Amino acid sequence: MKSLGKNIAEKRKLLHMTQEDLADKLGVTSQAVSKWENDISIPDITLLIELADLFNITLDELVRNKEPETKLVAEEIRKPVDKMVLKIIVDCADGDKVKLNLPISLVRMWLSLSAEKSVKIGDIDLSNI
Repeated sequence: MKSLGKNIAEKRKLLHMTQEDLADKLGVTSQAVSKWENDISIPDITLLIELADLFNITLDELVRNKEPETKLVAEEIRKPVDKMVLKIIVDCADGDKVKLNLPISLVRMWLSLSAEKSVKIGDIDLSNI
């Protein structure tokens, strides 16, 4: 697991920002950003929230540097399929993230219209939904 400082540096570089650019956005000095990235100090909690928002990730992803987990929900507490939403996050080449929330009923309708074709989004095969 990467340290918080290494994670901040990585996310900053993905946005093609300098330490000075990040410091200006947060209202701190570039020396403060350098100290965070070298694990000499850590940002204040309010700045951690701003960093997560700026990097378009959750606070948990920033601090723990963990990918979100996929968990299987027990059948007895699951929502009916027609009330479920397919959530897709598309990472763009320029560092932006596009979030799509598609109702499963809409996905089913789309699949029924293209039933003769194998439908995939990235590595996800949607033909069995």
